[in-house]
Amino acid sequence: MEHTQNEVSLTLKGQIMPSTPTRKISDFVDPGDTPGNVAICISGGGSVSMMSTLGQLRALKQMGVLNKARCISTVSGGSWATVLFTYLPTDIKDDDFLGTYVPNPGDLRMDDSNGKENNLCTIGDHYMGKVVSAPGIAWDVMARKALELYARPEFPNHKIWNFLIAKNILEPFGLGGVEEPLIGTPTIKESWFAHDETHKKAIVNDNHDLDKIQCFTYCTDTKDVKHIKRPYHLCNTTMFVAPNDPYEENVVASVQSTAIGTGIFASGVGTPGTKSDLSLQEAGGGLVSSYAFNSQLNSVSDKNIEVSVKRQDLFSLADITANSSAFYATMFEGLHSIDPKYNYWAVEDADPSKEAVLTPFADGGAIEDNGLLNALAYDDIDKAVIFVNALKSMNLDGDTVAADYSNVIVDTWIPTYFGYTPYQMGKKAKDRGLSNGYHKFADLNAKALDSELRYLSRNQIFDSSLFEDFLKTIWTNSNGYNEPSVFHKKMTVQDNKWFGINGREVEILLVHYGPYTPFIMGLDESVRTNQKIKDYLENNAKKLDLTNENPVHSMFPNYVIFETHMPSYMLNLLAHFTCHVAMTQADKIQAMFKD
Repeated sequence: MEHTQNEVSLTLKGQIMPSTPTRKISDFVDPGDTPGNVAICISGGGSVSMMSTLGQLRALKQMGVLNKARCISTVSGGSWATVLFTYLPTDIKDDDFLGTYVPNPGDLRMDDSNGKENNLCTIGDHYMGKVVSAPGIAWDVMARKALELYARPEFPNHKIWNFLIAKNILEPFGLGGVEEPLIGTPTIKESWFAHDETHKKAIVNDNHDLDKIQCFTYCTDTKDVKHIKRPYHLCNTTMFVAPNDPYEENVVASVQSTAIGTGIFASGVGTPGTKSDLSLQEAGGGLVSSYAFNSQLNSVSDKNIEVSVKRQDLFSLADITANSSAFYATMFEGLHSIDPKYNYWAVEDADPSKEAVLTPFADGGAIEDNGLLNALAYDDIDKAVIFVNALKSMNLDGDTVAADYSNVIVDTWIPTYFGYTPYQMGKKAKDRGLSNGYHKFADLNAKALDSELRYLSRNQIFDSSLFEDFLKTIWTNSNGYNEPSVFHKKMTVQDNKWFGINGREVEILLVHYGPYTPFIMGLDESVRTNQKIKDYLENNAKKLDLTNENPVHSMFPNYVIFETHMPSYMLNLLAHFTCHVAMTQADKIQAMFKD
């Protein structure tokens, strides 16, 4: 049979970037004017996080610091927003994409009576929110499309979620897309990505075939449209390090994808050495040029490599965006083995004689949902602004706060930074033989340390003794939700070999998603009492059976939407909310961007 263009195998030259004792973002790109060495870290949370991120990027732009960040590290829905922002087509204005900051929430309306920029129902052609308001991203619509693709034996199951991401997140902004012929197999359009035009030209100079395939680079100025400089983007995901022995358990390792390289920074992940890991595939040790990822290694000489990649398997923006949000791929009922998979070989074991292993990838939040740990793997990050777009706010287990604040429940991944489990309660806690509360990973037995908790057990970067102060500070700062839930302090970071983190002092400003009553009370009565909004919140509470949970969970913005689609008035209200919350911290955040 004659091969189609899509079946052509490309031979590409690239580089490997092995792990070193120290590494900096400046090793990979010129960071430019980035005073303070600040990382912006944005969590996952699907469309809720995407719209929360929209508001946070809007606020950082308003503060005049977004272009000064050394990097932006994202997971899942935060990656949906940030991939679009980073690679935005140059003819789209930043203000049209991010929307306008409205200082007074009382100016917002459900119509144009107070100006178009204040209309919660407005969705412009170039506005990020159009992705989430589009019918195609609704969960039932995507599920039907997933089932249709699953039923086609010629379509690879492990590309179904990538197809949906390409179609619903990237295609509306021209950053890739799909082809759905009336006759024939649907496909994801081939493309690749690079940091800038200079980087792209250098790659094409060594790989002429790539010149014929669409490449996306960071958004920059044009003659007619000026853009703020994009921070270096770390798009975070995870990879299952699979055992050869079916009786061994998987290890999950942190992966980051950038415009320069993709891979596992940590060394020794899955390397044989103990009885429990003798059968693990070898993984880790550095990055591979992103366009050369998902490949078979042909040869290696020093840091130069030659690989074989099928043209339809070129690593693309659809891949990094889908991988980062792969949680959703596991949520389609009746579909098995549709998690994204890639041909993987380890940099620290770069052996052309070994076949690449088709390996499943998982959501970045499978280990660490806030993007902090991968950012700290770079030694030139001294400060971090962390937006925790959790689906539930900080709250209490019980009616009153304990003397040691041990019943203050915070986002799942925060306690793991201090060597503690997420807050345990209910049936899961009982099944693990645990009482309600936080538990040190070091004290858990094998029964309690099941796969879910085990995946989080390597995240510690702060001394455990600091956790009580964290809980006390963030709870007290919220003042009964009359202030944003914020923690701001300089802290000593410990070495963490699993993420490649070197210990040092880091300034942390963490903003935890959840109710902030002055914003709600500041809304015009016509918005606060609008029946559409009330019905939407109530329906979500019913769907998720929140009636018996802590009442905080039913407060705006904590309506815990699982659906990927949101109507315009809700997504805009959420973006204005997170923008407003971020702006309350403007002085603190701006002060961090100083040498």
